[in-house]
Amino acid sequence: MNSKKHILLVGPTDDYYKKSLQCNALVSILTEKWRLSDYQSNSCNNILIVDFNNIEELILVVLESHKIHPFDCVFSFTELGTVPSGIISSMLDIPGPSLFCSLICRDKFRTRELTGSNLLSKINYKLIENQSGIIDFVEIHGFPVVIKPRDGMGSHSVSINYNLHDALENYKEGYLIESFAPGKEFSCETFSINGQHYIIAVTEKVLGGLSGVVEVGHKVVSKKHIDHSLKLWINGVLNNIQLRDGVAHIEFKKDNENFHFIECHNRPGGDRIWQLVELATGFDLIRSTINLFLGNNVQVPNFDNRCSEIVYFDFISGIVTDVKHPFERTPEWVRWYEWKAKEGVEIKPMTDSFDRYGGFIIEANNEHELEARKILIMKEVEVVTIENI
Repeated sequence: MNSKKHILLVGPTDDYYKKSLQCNALVSILTEKWRLSDYQSNSCNNILIVDFNNIEELILVVLESHKIHPFDCVFSFTELGTVPSGIISSMLDIPGPSLFCSLICRDKFRTRELTGSNLLSKINYKLIENQSGIIDFVEIHGFPVVIKPRDGMGSHSVSINYNLHDALENYKEGYLIESFAPGKEFSCETFSINGQHYIIAVTEKVLGGLSGVVEVGHKVVSKKHIDHSLKLWINGVLNNIQLRDGVAHIEFKKDNENFHFIECHNRPGGDRIWQLVELATGFDLIRSTINLFLGNNVQVPNFDNRCSEIVYFDFISGIVTDVKHPFERTPEWVRWYEWKAKEGVEIKPMTDSFDRYGGFIIEANNEHELEARKILIMKEVEVVTIENI
């Protein structure tokens, strides 16, 4: 009989799955057919395929598998896997994400209700029921306003609106309307152990794309953004969403001394932020969460930050006719890259985090060196496009 503990990993990417294989445990995957990669299919001995939206099917499949080989813990590091993980953890009474926390984080309206009622967020907001709701909101609070799905992700269908015509054009029933928050945008990556919260890193965000709200870059530069006021505010957010263990990702803006809450998640930040954090701090958010749920001792050390950054290319839309890039032979400080802008490919306007055609991750000892390395790479990148007629 195998003495290793048994992990149920829900909806993983290959990166997250590979991390789990490093944790001296047996790994089963619960995922959807369209998510399953060739790598997972060829390397995992127990794969459960379900529709995450079919809760009855999900429960029955997990219960049957649990009878044969019981799971010791369950978790997900992807957006659509957090609620199924919370359901399974609650149902089987095994370590995993809080179901309450998962449900709150998947619903931006519920998150606003919770943080707003506890004075952690001062942004005006309202659920849109009809056009009159938009008109009433802007008459009271003015422009600009943000309109977005309450369960959206990857900046999909998020818009900043400066006039009534655009706002009415972009709304759908059940969307959320908010006052546009001033200030610079950040995200905070945290790790919690039995309700004790640690700020691991703060990332500066670079926004762009067609809507102006698509994340086209993230940068971890130092601990300069981490002060006592941020720690108190982050603790308040995490306590209110009832997150006690593992990784979390909180997005906010800071305007002078005011924090403006955007959203939060009981998972790592997307866009490979987990890798940026690991490069800059040495702390592995993914394996630490897995080990914590496995019952292993996990400690958060004091560390001095290095710097890391991810840059996504925001090319001019059109048909690609010529390209140049430096990724055939990259320096060792380029830790990841992706290139999709090949000749003949149509570059579409970047409207969300899924409309991307490449990017890269770099690391450095300080912010000056980081910027110099980014400039060096960008000088070697060229994509020529012609209008698609």
